[in-house]
Amino acid sequence: MYKVLEGNEIDVNDGNTYIQICPIDSKVTIEGNEEEFETNNNI
Repeated sequence: MYKVLEGNEIDVNDGNTYIQICPIDSKVTIEGNEEEFETNNNI
């Protein structure tokens, strides 16, 4: 079971699930084959 800072649970699928832990003030860019978007770690 994984939880965010506020205590809310994160649902993950069985199998190959990768979770990256980053500093709160970091800027993360997620790139893929079809789409590109940015997140600012506000889960």
